[in-house]
Amino acid sequence: MLIYSLPGMSGIGVDPVLYSKYHHLQERDVNDFLLASASILNWGNLTNKVVMDVGCGPGNTSCSWFLALFPAVKRVIAIDIQEEMISLAKILNPQQKIEFMVADISDEFVLLKYSTH
Repeated sequence: MLIYSLPGMSGIGVDPVLYSKYHHLQERDVNDFLLASASILNWGNLTNKVVMDVGCGPGNTSCSWFLALFPAVKRVIAIDIQEEMISLAKILNPQQKIEFMVADISDEFVLLKYSTH
């Protein structure tokens, strides 16, 4: 499983609606970040791979950017520590390939649960 997270994108204590409204200010760098990471980390072929979006917030990156750049992924597991962000993500970005869930990446059981995917 491939795990990615964008630096500085923590949603702890952030109002999800307000964050979603102004998230486009950060999204302008997402495409460059993902493309650079893809070449450095050899993400060229993610066909049938499962990836994890850590700190997914309202799901914009998982849906609009990651699936657009890598449409052949098997599934995206998108997690955020804030329940309100996940609720908003499910509403704003309904996708069959994305599983949104509330989880804390510092909890080792989160990674163990998905390590076999």
